[in-house]
Amino acid sequence: MVGCSHARIDEAERTLTMADSLRAAGQAYNDSLRLSEAFQTFRARRLSYPDEYARIGYYYGRHLRAAGDYPAAMQAFIAATHAYSYLPFHSPDYEILGRVYSNMGSLCHLEGDYALSQEMFLLTAAQFERSDNRLVYYYALNEAALELAEQTKEEEVYQILSKVGQECNDCGVYSYIYQTHAVLCKNLGRFDSAIMYVNKMQEFGNRTPLGYVLKAQSFWSLSQFDSAIYYAKYIMGRSDASPQDQYNMLYILAYNDSTIDNEQIKRYTEDRGDIGIDIDKQHQSLAHAIALLEQELSRKPDLRWLYASIVTILLSLAIVIIYRTHKKKKHALISQKIAHITAE
Repeated sequence: MVGCSHARIDEAERTLTMADSLRAAGQAYNDSLRLSEAFQTFRARRLSYPDEYARIGYYYGRHLRAAGDYPAAMQAFIAATHAYSYLPFHSPDYEILGRVYSNMGSLCHLEGDYALSQEMFLLTAAQFERSDNRLVYYYALNEAALELAEQTKEEEVYQILSKVGQECNDCGVYSYIYQTHAVLCKNLGRFDSAIMYVNKMQEFGNRTPLGYVLKAQSFWSLSQFDSAIYYAKYIMGRSDASPQDQYNMLYILAYNDSTIDNEQIKRYTEDRGDIGIDIDKQHQSLAHAIALLEQELSRKPDLRWLYASIVTILLSLAIVIIYRTHKKKKHALISQKIAHITAE
């Protein structure tokens, strides 16, 4: 049995090493069976392998998320945050925890729970600040600002973006600052400004689907339908556009106007009639995942603080006992000396 146990740990460590190597190369480890086995192995030994348990929980969660199993992914991410719950004096791997919280925030964003997503991205920023990874720290702060922009909390958005803009001069970060500005302006009905900020973010190299979605929606709201439909078609043709992005474009493509090729638009909407079904399935899965996270957050605080408090109390009691014992011995010694002097 001991040999078998060592063999399982060795195999789990090999899986983890491979996952680390692929992540460093910008790839993902996709062997579901090996990830699952490694996750269970380290879970059973999480007191001895907390860092390994956190990392494999992150990798396994990423794999499950890519497979569309959002509840299972969320459970793996939650498990990763528990890796250090029983070890109050063990310094966590803040980089991994930051990645875990970032994925939690992304799942909340997909479901449209922007307040909870904002909370997760602030936790993400806190982890990367502790690890002294300032660049990712600023990206995470911007993600939190983006969730505030979705909630049209203008003043809070500007507070975060002002801090990021003053402290960081990275072009990539600036491109996402402009993206957040664009989302905020679109949500506030400032459509010309939204288009301007999208142009700025694209000048800085940020050409994610979101920018083109914002352009399509803004041009639509400005009654510039030809431009809106142009960008809507572009999004429908991008392989990296999410089902939600494409679903949002369908109402633009369904616009009936004699100046538009109605037959082509009809084909778009009919050919992608499955999008609505996919969105419903995704919503159900995400809703379950968010419920798991909310349940986790409603529980008692991290047990590390409880254990730290218990240890502090026990140490304090030990000090008091030692002090009193020493005091009693001292008094006894003094009494003996007095008795000796009196006897003389």
